[in-house]
Parts: sequence; C-alpha cells; structure tokens
Amino acid sequence: MKKKTREIKLDQLCDERSFLSFCNDDQRGNHGKRLGMETTHDFLVACEKDGFIIPLLTRTEARMVDEKEAQVEVKYYSPFQIFLVTELCKNVIDEDGYLRDLVLMDADYQKQQKTRYINWGGHMAFNIDNGKTESGNPPNMISHFTLMKNFHNFLRLLHTFDTFDNTRNDDYVRRRLYRSAPKLQFDFKELSADLLSEYDTNTDKIKTIFKIVGNIALSIDPLEEWFNYVHRHEIMRKDELKGLAGAAQELYNFCDVLREVVETVDGKKLPPFLEFVKSDFGYHDREKMNKFAEGEDIVAIKKANEHLIEWLTKNKEFIDGVFAKHPEWEKVDFLDLANKTRITLDDFHTRYGDIRYVGAYRTMYPSDKKVEEGEVAG
Repeated sequence: MKKKTREIKLDQLCDERSFLSFCNDDQRGNHGKRLGMETTHDFLVACEKDGFIIPLLTRTEARMVDEKEAQVEVKYYSPFQIFLVTELCKNVIDEDGYLRDLVLMDADYQKQQKTRYINWGGHMAFNIDNGKTESGNPPNMISHFTLMKNFHNFLRLLHTFDTFDNTRNDDYVRRRLYRSAPKLQFDFKELSADLLSEYDTNTDKIKTIFKIVGNIALSIDPLEEWFNYVHRHEIMRKDELKGLAGAAQELYNFCDVLREVVETVDGKKLPPFLEFVKSDFGYHDREKMNKFAEGEDIVAIKKANEHLIEWLTKNKEFIDGVFAKHPEWEKVDFLDLANKTRITLDDFHTRYGDIRYVGAYRTMYPSDKKVEEGEVAG
C-alpha cells in the first residue's frame, strides 16, 4: 500500500522577508535588535551554501518586481530555524560569500591552512573541512552537520501537522499575543515512532536537538536567572519580552514542542527543563536545578499548605472512614503532617522572608544579626 504523502502547511512557514523580520525585529516594533545584529539575505544565502539553513519549501509565485508582476522563486523557512540563526549569527560573510568565524579563529591562520572555521553560538568554532561524520565524537555528541540534517528532517515532518490555533481545541495559556508569531499547538494524533522513522528521525535524535536548543536559549537569555519564574507564565505574557529575552523565549517555545513530540511517542514524561537540558552538556559554570516544585515561592507554598490543612480538617471524618474500610492500610495522620509542615514553613519565612526560589543558590548578604543570637548546636 502506497504511503500517503504528507504536505507541508504553508501557513506555518515564513517567506524570506517574513523570516528575516522574525529574526531581526521584536513583535513590538524594535527593528534589527532582536539578536543584537541584523540577519540579511546574504547571510541566508551563505548559510544555504554550506547546508546550514535550508528552505523547507521553494516554489514559483507571482510577485511584484520593479512595480511589475513577475514569476519569481520564493523560499519558505520555518520560524523555528531562528535556532540556527542564533547559533551562526556571529560569523561574517567572506569575500567568496561563505560564512567565516573571525571572533575565535585568526583570519591569517585560516588562510594559511586554506580552510574556514564556523562560529557556533559565540563560544566555539568548528572546521568546515572536518569529516561530516560522527567518528571520534563521544557517544552523546553528534557533528554539527548531522545535527543540522536531523533538525531539518524534523521540521519537514513537524510542519505537516495541523495546529489547534484559533480552534475550539486550542489551549488558552499557549495562545500567541501576535498573529505573526509561530504556531505552537500541533495536533499530534497521527504521530508515531513509525512516522518519525519515515523522516529519518526518532525520539533520541529529537531529545538531542531539545538539549542543544535549550542550552543555546539559556546562554543568550538575559533572564536566565529567572527562568523558573518566567516559564510558568502564559505564552501571551512572554510574547511581550524584547531583544535576546524574546529570542530565547522562542527557543524555549520550540523546546516545549519537542518535549510534546517525545512524550507523545514514548508515552512517558521527560524531566523538568533545566534538569533535562543540562544532563549531557555543561555550557554554564553553575547549576540551577529546580529544587522546589515549578519554582514556587515560599508564600505560595505556605498558602497551598493552609488550603490543605483546611481541607483535611473539614474532611477528617471522610478520611477516617476510608481508613476504616481498609484496615490493611497503614493509617497516616495527614493533618498532623500538614501542621508540622506549617511549622517548618513559618520558620523558613521568619528566617528568610518572601524568597522567590529561581535557582539552586541564594545570594549572600552581610547580616546584622549577632553571633549570640544564633542557634547553639548541641
């Protein structure tokens, strides 16, 4: 039986002009400032020469050229290819029209060696003449060339799915503030491991993309320290972020799509974002694993515990009745545990105040307390 051909949804893509605008401009009108440098037509041409950023669709259309209608070739990109723009934007375009790193690698050295180096994310560079294979790499690493091939394979599949945007099935908290923003709510009911295989991908490859995209997002995000706080807000609020914070948010949004794909196919949840993306890579010099549930602050935890105590008190007879029907169960005094938790939380709040927990460390400030006021161990 012949497999059904899946068509890419044109309304999910951007033509070159729209894609450049998406990479350069904030939704609120700050032009050319999103990544700190302007992405141009020549940049996209140079990227395509090396196979780094490839249009997902090319077709002939009627467009106005010099005030006359003409048939022209139009290239369409996925807005999620902003990931590759972010990784490659620190390169210059050399006299031959190719990308070249002049930040980390000396230009004279490259000419002497008759080679080119490509800046990747601003923190490293790789040789364009390296064998485009994964030989010699650690098991959890892949070559940049393989990464970009896997990335484009996934996008070619992703954009064949319908989206829930502006339908009765869309999720309000994932709605976009601006019409031109990338759609994020895909209908994955047809998604399966076999379908991934048809596009030469699988959940392991997608998880690797997830980790790499997540790490570059953290590295450019000026609000990285506040990740847990920002991430719990609805998409429309985060759509108001500007500059690199807004660009990082688009990458986080893409990571949410990647997470949904993996969890749909594998049938199990992935770890929280920070824990997952840092499991293989060490781009940052300090860990900020989330130790509290979803980055909640102490006041919110205290309030939740008070609601729990109120419910347990109100439903004490019901709870006792449940245990009475099941004498084989070990009886647990949930109300007593909640009251003990209240004491612990009140003590924490008295000591530290209204602390918003957004990382695994606390900034230390000079204390006005005297030594004799402290606790004595013993």
